[in-house]
Amino acid sequence: LLDGLPEAAGQRSSSAAHPITLSLSGFGEPLIHPEFPALVRLARARGLRIEIITNGTLLDAALARELVALGVSQVTVSLDGGDEVAYAAMRGQARAPAVAALAALVEARRRGRRPVEIGAAFVATRRNIGSLPGLLTLAHDLALDFVAVSNVVPHTAEMAAEMLWGGAAWAA
Repeated sequence: LLDGLPEAAGQRSSSAAHPITLSLSGFGEPLIHPEFPALVRLARARGLRIEIITNGTLLDAALARELVALGVSQVTVSLDGGDEVAYAAMRGQARAPAVAALAALVEARRRGRRPVEIGAAFVATRRNIGSLPGLLTLAHDLALDFVAVSNVVPHTAEMAAEMLWGGAAWAA
């Protein structure tokens, strides 16, 4: 996977101020790969900056400590609800594991004394937007660095009805 990156990483990362960022995210859960820590280790050895977006269900205290120790720059946990009801409506499961993942990351950062940015991603919909203030309160209480809010990208007509702004993406 990283075979083609050494030359590009070497060209850009010669300046420590602007290393290439490898963002491990998208549709699907990046932490599900059985060799995920090894992948991060390889990328870091090549001087890459690592960002991860996860749903948090596989992120326990041990993995949080490992990611911090490996020098991951940013971890974002998808938390599409500021309360249990909104989260369950979006994800179909309890919110507690995702909140526990965030808390584990914050504790790992504190103990490891490493500069990792930790935040929550919130996909705003008509169904969950009312819970956003609760998420901001939780982010404050957990001492998160950021909350990223985005509009839902619909994959079905039902999801298109959940969009808060603009229909251009669905029309395209």
